[in-house]
Amino acid sequence: MKISTLSRNAPLMQRQGWVTIEPTGRGNSRLLRLTKQGARKLDEATPAWRQAQQDARSLLGKDGANLSGS
Repeated sequence: MKISTLSRNAPLMQRQGWVTIEPTGRGNSRLLRLTKQGARKLDEATPAWRQAQQDARSLLGKDGANLSGS
């Protein structure tokens, strides 16, 4: 994930109550912690994410779905 994507989405997730954002004491680094509400949302979303991954592999084939470059 690109840092710009995370920087843009982290405050949105915090406003939803899914994560907390805490300073780390190291420069401008931040620590994101999943809240109980966020864990429930993750559990709710995981089956759809897994199905989307499976669908992508079916459409693209094993080699086409390997985005890691290896």
